[in-house]
Amino acid sequence: MPHNEEKKPFRGTPTERWPIFVNRGPELAALADALDAVRASSRRLVLITGEHGAGKTALGDAFLRTAQAAGPVRICTGQCFDRELPHEPYYPFLDALMALDRRHPGLVPRTLAAHAPSWLALFPQWIGAGAGNVHAVRMFDELGAALAALSYEMPLIVVLEDLQWADEATVNALARLADSQIPSKLLIVATSCDGEWTAGVRAQDRLRAVAATAPRAATLPLGSLTLEHVARYIDARFGPDGLSELAPAVHQATGGNPFMMVNAVDSLVARRL
Repeated sequence: MPHNEEKKPFRGTPTERWPIFVNRGPELAALADALDAVRASSRRLVLITGEHGAGKTALGDAFLRTAQAAGPVRICTGQCFDRELPHEPYYPFLDALMALDRRHPGLVPRTLAAHAPSWLALFPQWIGAGAGNVHAVRMFDELGAALAALSYEMPLIVVLEDLQWADEATVNALARLADSQIPSKLLIVATSCDGEWTAGVRAQDRLRAVAATAPRAATLPLGSLTLEHVARYIDARFGPDGLSELAPAVHQATGGNPFMMVNAVDSLVARRL
């Protein structure tokens, strides 16, 4: 190759492609229906479950893009972390509220001051001092009131990632919010991996029971991709019938796990195979 000739990326490299999304049409439709209900002031809780790499975050990201394109909406995300230290109560909600304040400066402190002073006291950067112990019921009630106020003008979508690592207080708060009859334009989307939860079996079972029976809640379990889905992904990435013969080997090697599938194809591309 001449020294002055610019080397073009190999076709199919991750840097030159848009995210490719396959086999989640029904789940996207269910999330869109939940947002439609929220726009009519009927709050919703949606749990997205599945094994690691099943595409829970990808589904949430795709939904958020469509939600923003459909009309005015506020969005914030709270992340749960797998930590050895004791988990701070309500940490995912605290993280989400801080994220919302970064998008809309001043909105969250004003709302907490008016509707959830116990929660405002948990943010020293806003009031200058921490709070003492507050009864759990009061924290639950104030959280519901604050989220209802934050979603009064337009829909608020709160995404909580990796709920399997959430503390018990967070999981119980979600169950109470799902059961609440207070009208609001609030949509909570929570993702969780299969297996044991940090909050314990009791809290896990309670939330799952509410999500399965409450009229304002739903669970979206994500399964593995079929051979046909893997073939669609490869066709979308490299062109129709470009590398279709690769699909069976990729499907067999990854078991249809979306994360493993993408990594496997990325590895083949990186090695120019």
